[in-house]
Amino acid sequence: MLVMLVPLLSFAQNALLPVDSKLRTGKLSNGLTYYIRHNNYPEKRADFYIVHNVGSIQEEETQSGLAHFLEHCLFDGTTHFKNGEIISWTEKKGLVFGRELNAYTFVNKTQYFLTRVPTEDIAVVDTCLLILSDWSNGLVLQDDQIDKERKVINEEYRLRMNADVRVYLSLLEGTLYNCKYRKCSPIGLMSVINTFKPQVLKDYYTKWYRPDLQAVIVVGDIDVDYIEGKIKTLFGAIPMPKNPAKKEAVEVPDNEEPIVVLLKDKELQYNKVGFFMKHDVYPNSLKNRYDYLRFKFKRDAISFMLNQRFSERKKKDDCPYLNANSRYDELLEAKTKDAFIGECTPKEGYSQEAALKAMYQDILNAVDYGFTETEYQRFLANTMSALENSYNNRDKVENTTYANAYIENFTDSEPAISTEDYCQSAQEILPTITLQEVNDMLKALMPKTDKNLIVYSQDIEKDGATYPTKESLLNAIHEARTAKTVAYVDEVKNEPLINTLPKKGKITKEIKHDNLGYTELVLSNGARVMLKKTDLKKNEVKLSGVGYGGFSLYDNSESTNMKFRNDIINCSSLGGFTRNELSKALTGKIAHVGLSIDERTVNVDGNCVAKDIETMMQLLYLSFTDRTKDEETLADWYKHAEMELKERGKSPDASFEDSLSVTHFNYNPLSVPPTVEDLKIINPDRIFQIAKEQTANAAAFTFIICGDYDEATIRPLIEQYIASLPSQKEVKKGTRILVPFAGEAINHFARKMETPKTMMGIILRNDGVPYNIENVAKADIASQVLDIQLFTKVREEAHAAYATGGWVTVERDFEVEQADIKVKAMTNPQLTDTTLAVINAAVQELTQKCDEVMLQKAKEQVLKALQVKEKNNDSWVEWMSIYDRYGIDIKNGYEELVKAQTPETISAFFKEIAAGGNRMEVVMKPE
Repeated sequence: MLVMLVPLLSFAQNALLPVDSKLRTGKLSNGLTYYIRHNNYPEKRADFYIVHNVGSIQEEETQSGLAHFLEHCLFDGTTHFKNGEIISWTEKKGLVFGRELNAYTFVNKTQYFLTRVPTEDIAVVDTCLLILSDWSNGLVLQDDQIDKERKVINEEYRLRMNADVRVYLSLLEGTLYNCKYRKCSPIGLMSVINTFKPQVLKDYYTKWYRPDLQAVIVVGDIDVDYIEGKIKTLFGAIPMPKNPAKKEAVEVPDNEEPIVVLLKDKELQYNKVGFFMKHDVYPNSLKNRYDYLRFKFKRDAISFMLNQRFSERKKKDDCPYLNANSRYDELLEAKTKDAFIGECTPKEGYSQEAALKAMYQDILNAVDYGFTETEYQRFLANTMSALENSYNNRDKVENTTYANAYIENFTDSEPAISTEDYCQSAQEILPTITLQEVNDMLKALMPKTDKNLIVYSQDIEKDGATYPTKESLLNAIHEARTAKTVAYVDEVKNEPLINTLPKKGKITKEIKHDNLGYTELVLSNGARVMLKKTDLKKNEVKLSGVGYGGFSLYDNSESTNMKFRNDIINCSSLGGFTRNELSKALTGKIAHVGLSIDERTVNVDGNCVAKDIETMMQLLYLSFTDRTKDEETLADWYKHAEMELKERGKSPDASFEDSLSVTHFNYNPLSVPPTVEDLKIINPDRIFQIAKEQTANAAAFTFIICGDYDEATIRPLIEQYIASLPSQKEVKKGTRILVPFAGEAINHFARKMETPKTMMGIILRNDGVPYNIENVAKADIASQVLDIQLFTKVREEAHAAYATGGWVTVERDFEVEQADIKVKAMTNPQLTDTTLAVINAAVQELTQKCDEVMLQKAKEQVLKALQVKEKNNDSWVEWMSIYDRYGIDIKNGYEELVKAQTPETISAFFKEIAAGGNRMEVVMKPE
């Protein structure tokens, strides 16, 4: 429970918020700021950041993309590290490049980081700080390396420039046309990237990357005093330039008349329409006060209640929007202007104008009549429940969470408050915020005026289409303002989830499994439950269930139904509660249960906090015994599915993924992507009947409950809600029908694209590799080796792709065992043959030899990942499930097997998979 340590209402609204007492912060004489915090979760790990309070907004148009370009140069040579040495050194310590060693450039800030760094060896800590200091002031920026990165960034641009990005950049330019923010995309202009002189980049680095605009952040299992001393030594000597350039805030002017932005793109998959109502930002100088938390909670309450109304309203037949949401946030990338934002997607057959009018009208309905007390109480209950969970896990806060808070403190003056203080402050503040205050804030955020209003629409560009105009969109807004409405009525079903409890079953047998530390319970109805109590995360309880069955029990006449089975199943009422009613009934509770049907299994997944475990159990019981069709939710799903399927073919990425699937499974009907025509012939009633059949026999199921539950209460709940599930003697088992390709499967095709690119996927498979702990260890190592090999050969040496993905897996599905080598890449169409050749040669090389240094890097990464897995309830659920089904323990002895692998064993493993004789190659090129 969240315990009050200070009296209620002991604060003044303008009083200062407490600063995290475990945070050490300061500023050096040269202006550099530092944040240091000891945190023991996870143990023996730390995160290291250097943050620059500058980003692409500091660029002139002739410098477009230089901030992001500098990010790429971090690893190309610094004062103390030659080209590639930072990546090589960190990989040896188990850090994965791109995940734990990386950088991000934003419009208003840039951050470089090393995360989950092992801290047992102080020399490792010292080296990380040295790397940060080099990133601060020691980039070498060699001309030849700069030229190399031009090619890499061109490929990154090709990778990222999809329809959504193109439309967003156009929205940015149209919305903020009257200030510098209009053209501030971090990726920049390729015309600049390809032609700037190296000295221009060096001058930009010298101008903006300086101590007074930098912060060093270290959070983790470290000695705070030691880190502070090292920071003062390493960073204190960095000179502050004379007459530094002034960092000017970019102001966004008000607009007296409404701004309308009309957007189109051929590859968009849905239309969208929305608005921004501009507001001045909350002053940074006041964000360290209690009143700022009051402001944020009122803002969150408005979004929560409006979005609940949208979710309820969209299911009505006469509602013109398919989805709608609202929030209060920054105005796109601008730091100097906020906005109240609303956006929605029209239903098929409705115009953008009709959807906009309906959404705007629904918001103004709340402005005119206010929110109801029951709506507000739901917000308070859900917020307090989330706060309680955060408080209970205050000693399990990840280093990255603290680091991100300190980044926001440095760049945006957000409060540097501890989880404990935040939860307790919130518990004080929330009861003092009245519903009237929230309603008054909404009125202030949504004035009925055109001043500071921005309206936009984004449309799929296609022949014969009719598009909104400036006049038609503004007319929709004005009609919404004058429409007559009635007050919203909050309909709540005040009933228990289960009116009459089922007759309890019994636990008939217990079996201890000491190897993984769990207890197996056999129940009177034949179901089994695996129990493992952990303290890995306070209050977290995970539920997993797997039963024999699956869609393979049905003939080909059901293939179309089976494509949509899980979507339809989730359009259901439980215990007579519709989805909307259930959401309200679960107010203040954190509990979820989902059901899905796969080829040969029926799967249950659930989670809850400890206090709501009975609610989770009730949801499980109802999922098996009282699932019926929710007509409104089903009708809403049909509209979503129709829109998605109708436009899915416009996305090159979707076409490529669909091609991978159908090629892999030999065009089996179940692997062929569904179509709009399929929607017309599916039978939801039949699908619900199948779901009922698949959950009619508890004896076919094994459940796993893992986490921080109470030992005294869990067993009675199991007897009440799981042992009482209906069962039958006969357990039906499915068969394999999704059989992958055999031999060689080649699929090369072309399609139209707005941004030309080639996408490729390659799979090598051997069906004769046994699934055991040693091969699991080898596959995990081989995956890391493959990733490093592809990065080196494809990106660094051939400059053929910005990013590649490599995976090696060994799997078992009932009696079927197989091992795969998988590669994905995206490249310049002119480099298609080169990229394929480099990938094939890189894989072939690994079948002949594995570099010792590369292997050691991979081992460190795998062992480091294991330490994370051991602290995760989901990992234990997976280990228990595999052991229960196959009798294979892939946890105990895994670490020793990883350490025992040699270059010869890993190379032999690659060779064994490649020798399987099965190879798939899918390549999509532009027409």
